[in-house]
Amino acid sequence: ASYPQKAYETGEIFYHLGEACPLEAFFDPLENPGIVYRNNRFFLNCPPNRQMRKYYLTAWYRKQARTYLTRRVDFYSRLLGLTCGGIRITAAEKRWGSCSEKNHLSFAFRLIMAPPQIVDYVVVHEMMHIREKNHSSKFWNLVLEVIPDYRNRRLWLREHQQHFDL
Repeated sequence: ASYPQKAYETGEIFYHLGEACPLEAFFDPLENPGIVYRNNRFFLNCPPNRQMRKYYLTAWYRKQARTYLTRRVDFYSRLLGLTCGGIRITAAEKRWGSCSEKNHLSFAFRLIMAPPQIVDYVVVHEMMHIREKNHSSKFWNLVLEVIPDYRNRRLWLREHQQHFDL
């Protein structure tokens, strides 16, 4: 299904860690431009320019993604005894994450829009590529040990990913 492009206008819904958060867009030239997230609402002070509004939201999501994903990778690093070569936050639209040959983890900033248990599935999935650089049954068994319901989470992400676009 095709979904309409976001207009970045008041009332539109954006997601943060699985919560539906309405946007309140306004322009007050006497206040600092930018975004405030409070009580599951986005308050965006910015001229009514679609690209500028998208820019502020993207920057906010990237920052949140870096902080949150770094914490989750640190948590699973300790739990699993795995060390990654660093974390990158990307604007990837076709994939949620990846693990390079040198064990650098990359995550799409959009991932921060998904519920925490879905984020954790993607984090564990990519971290298991540190051990197993493919999608063999051995790889999936490693994921299964940490996330017993990973199949449900994977399916959920596939079925809901259209909500996590900017």
